[in-house]
Amino acid sequence: MRQTVLVFLLMLIGSQLVAQSRDVQLANQYYGRGDVDKAKELYEKLSKNARNIPLIHNNYLSILLDFEDFKSAQKYIDRAIKSYPDNTHYAVDKGIIYLAMGNDQKADQYFKQLIESIAEDNFKSRRTVQYFMVKQLADYAVLTLSTARYYSGDPMMYSLDLANIYRSQNKKDLMVLEYLNFANQNPRNLQYVKNTLQNLLTEQEDLESLELLLFDKVQQFPDNDIYGEMLIWVNLQLQNFYGAFIQARAIDRRQQLGGAKVLNIGMIALNNDDYKVAIDIFNYLVANYPDSYVNIQARLYRINAREQLVKTTYPVDLDEVEKLIAEYESFIQAFGDNRSTQQAKLNKAMLHAYYQDDKGQAIEILETLVKSPRVQPNLKAEAKLELADIYLLNEEPWESTLLYSQVDKEMKESALGYEAKLRNAKLAYYRGDFKLAQSNLDILKLATSREIANDALRLSIFIGSNTMLDTTNEALQMYAGIELMLFQNKDAAALSQIKLMREEYKGHSLEPHLIFLQAELAKQAGNHLEAATLLYIIFYQFKTHYLASQAYFEMGKIYEEQLNDPAKAREIYEDFLKVFPGSIYTAEARKRFRILRGDANYVDPDTSEEAFN
Repeated sequence: MRQTVLVFLLMLIGSQLVAQSRDVQLANQYYGRGDVDKAKELYEKLSKNARNIPLIHNNYLSILLDFEDFKSAQKYIDRAIKSYPDNTHYAVDKGIIYLAMGNDQKADQYFKQLIESIAEDNFKSRRTVQYFMVKQLADYAVLTLSTARYYSGDPMMYSLDLANIYRSQNKKDLMVLEYLNFANQNPRNLQYVKNTLQNLLTEQEDLESLELLLFDKVQQFPDNDIYGEMLIWVNLQLQNFYGAFIQARAIDRRQQLGGAKVLNIGMIALNNDDYKVAIDIFNYLVANYPDSYVNIQARLYRINAREQLVKTTYPVDLDEVEKLIAEYESFIQAFGDNRSTQQAKLNKAMLHAYYQDDKGQAIEILETLVKSPRVQPNLKAEAKLELADIYLLNEEPWESTLLYSQVDKEMKESALGYEAKLRNAKLAYYRGDFKLAQSNLDILKLATSREIANDALRLSIFIGSNTMLDTTNEALQMYAGIELMLFQNKDAAALSQIKLMREEYKGHSLEPHLIFLQAELAKQAGNHLEAATLLYIIFYQFKTHYLASQAYFEMGKIYEEQLNDPAKAREIYEDFLKVFPGSIYTAEARKRFRILRGDANYVDPDTSEEAFN
């Protein structure tokens, strides 16, 4: 008998649940098709059973608020909270009813009490924050996390959650502070923070603001390397390599890294053509780490930086070239036969070839490197590429293409292999074989090296745009011939051809390129005012051409570095930032402008504390 009654009761409960489930589905259907009166009536009946509240809550409360039936809404939400006291969504919705009633003060007071009551419960706090964000109440989400942080006693707690909320509110300063807190929680978070900020701080002003903040942090917490690491990072983004060096030097000393971190900054400065700063950095390493491998590297890179500075200071001082060759020879003699001295031999060979016209000596050095079993494959391939270039100087293109092809085959799918293919493509271009050049360039557009792929793309576009409307290709063949003359250091012949072409092909798409080549020749000859004038012609007459921004930037550099007219250079850089805000030269132009303006954070190494200190 008891079993019969139990079965009957279970069947009865089951049928009731099925009926309720059908009613919920029906009410939702009414709501979905906009028949809100019927939905409201059915939801009201269903809400009497606490089991139905999670199934109907969002739709029912939405209808009550839309109808402005606040009395029913309050009655319902109190029942929901009583039935589910741990569900903070219902608790938040009570405050939302106050907001819907227009009682912001009461809502604010209620939300603050709610936040205080859950502050010591991590789960409830996070759940409440998520719901505040869904309801677009970000300020209360922040207050929830800040209160929970206070009660936890951990000033870094919830830093990533807060950073993400501030990010959604576009409150960048607060966002950055919380990302820094997140980095301080665990050093492993640092790279994540750098990657995130690189995507978020896209404006120069944002980076400068972060730089000032980090300066303050470093001064307040000089032993906290997280702030120092971030300051290195932001200085690198701003291309302020000397500032990055100062911070790297301090961290290197504290962590006893043996100069490795400083060496890395020096190499970055060198690769970004900031030769003076690179030389200061390498000088510091040579003076402070006399008995380490870093010392050997720094000595080699210092000569290399000096070499680049000599080669980009026009006219090139041949006496300085002679000194560089002597420095390389001294380095080779001091450190025997190893990777660094082999690299020094290669660099020395190129100085003999290009600046002393001693191709025989250069070929002898490079052939020794190519034949030596002690030379690693990568360096051997570099030597072959440079040897091929010298054969091209000697007007032996077949020897050049043979060596390029060897490296292409031997170093396939590597950066050097792609470089060999690119030089072979350029050789075909110099000789007027544009189809062969294009076939090689098409392959290189997909190269894994972005720099090589970009170079290939630029040359491909250049060839394509200048052969599209000229079926004879006469103008491009003549221009390519000029570039070959320049490569072979036949400057006088090249200048003569440039002037001839400018007259013969006036108005041609190659005209700005011809003027740019002429400006380069003038600069190399030490005729800096003439070079600046030619660059201004490109800027003024061909403002929409992609060479215009480069020409104007180079003009500023000439006034700054060669004509010693900082006021004029500053004027050009300032105008450049307005005319070409999206140029690849914008960051460098802004940096130079700030130095000339005398900004405190951009210290000129030549007038700062000694790099050896």
